[in-house]
Amino acid sequence: MCAWYVLLFIIPYVHSVHFHSNEINNKKTSIFVIYPRLRLCNNGSFSFEFRTKTRNGLIFYTNDNYHSDSIIVSVYQGKLLVEQKFGNNKAYQQFDHPINDDKWYKIVFKRRSSLITEIVLYSVALRNVENRIIKSKSLNYLPFTLSNTSSMVYIGGLPMNIYKKQRYTSEFLFQSFQGFVRNLRYGLCGCPERIQQPLFSSLANNFQSEVCEQQISLCSSSACECLNVDEEPRYQCDCSNKTCSIMTIMNKNLIQYEIDFTSVEYISKNDASTFTFGSQPYMFNVMKKDVEANGNQNDHAMFVPMDIQQQTCMWDLSRCSIDLSLTFIFSINHMNKSSTIFKQNFKNDALIHVYLVVFNSTLSSLYFDLWLPFNRGLLRTQLSEFPYETSLYINLVYRSPSTLSTYLFGQLMDYTVNPIYDQSNRPSSSTLSFNIFIPFQSISWSYEQPSFGRYSSD
Repeated sequence: MCAWYVLLFIIPYVHSVHFHSNEINNKKTSIFVIYPRLRLCNNGSFSFEFRTKTRNGLIFYTNDNYHSDSIIVSVYQGKLLVEQKFGNNKAYQQFDHPINDDKWYKIVFKRRSSLITEIVLYSVALRNVENRIIKSKSLNYLPFTLSNTSSMVYIGGLPMNIYKKQRYTSEFLFQSFQGFVRNLRYGLCGCPERIQQPLFSSLANNFQSEVCEQQISLCSSSACECLNVDEEPRYQCDCSNKTCSIMTIMNKNLIQYEIDFTSVEYISKNDASTFTFGSQPYMFNVMKKDVEANGNQNDHAMFVPMDIQQQTCMWDLSRCSIDLSLTFIFSINHMNKSSTIFKQNFKNDALIHVYLVVFNSTLSSLYFDLWLPFNRGLLRTQLSEFPYETSLYINLVYRSPSTLSTYLFGQLMDYTVNPIYDQSNRPSSSTLSFNIFIPFQSISWSYEQPSFGRYSSD
């Protein structure tokens, strides 16, 4: 089988993605962009615009981790093809109009009900509907509706671990895409469509291709969304009301926080041995010191929380009503000996410990250990296959009271529900803090706050 090469350019706040053909043969790893999870309740939708000259290529892919439901949008023999696999039903629709003419097109996918899917293809420049397909399907359930079963969306390609697993499930799961994709939007559960921001790109280089990326604050109000268009001045501000009661309810109790180690704020303070970082209510005292690792001097940084953070699920596992999710973006160089990557100390002696275990020159694993509070045991998951010297996108999900799952690039790789009660190798715990032992790109925490109100102080 031929090697799988794609080149993709992406920048922060990007609304468009450029898949460039000139450097395809120079890349040795898969290139892709990951967008937030897709939910398709009744009247749920997604849409995006694309431009290409390629004859075959994968534009859009999402796959349910649990039921193996999937949606594929590809260019096949110069025409747009959409494949849907829901339950035991698998069908595809190919539009008659050729779309590899280097012009902008827009596809809108909408689930009208559990039985009806509507797919519309527009010619963007002419503002007309090129083709419309309405398909009826008999389903026993609604796919892509729950937050814990819906899938990440992949644009322009797939991570190798997912591609190797899924490549034989469809003849339209192509290896590459050449062209442009912009203005990806979701209408979750019937809400007005909103621009989606990427969660991860496998390419570190930036490529500013359109006006909305080159100038962030073009629209007069922060409530407006900047859309890239072809007509001058080459952007359009969508200031329509995006208020949606369903999404308000879904997001009301969701708490999210991220530390971006590539941000100007962090880099500007990074040279100091101690500094304060973050904003209320998530502020940290940061203490840095050099540590010896494989003959190289690396920065070991400890982040100690301040004030209100101590009363959250982020620091007290007994306060996690459903899930606590940690998302890590980092890369690992080949190491000669086992090394700690990340450590977080919670209240009541709970602890997360991520470390690289080196067995020999060719075999190593990433271990994710969660020591539960009150000596309730150890939950361990691991990754035995991962690329070195490549940015990894890893999700570690703890579900109360005793489930731990590990995802690589959005694919479930390992999970456990059985604590180990051996306490002999438990790392020492200290004050509430998290520690990084290698350079990270970002770390984020997310959890659902209990709906019964504020916690009383201890």
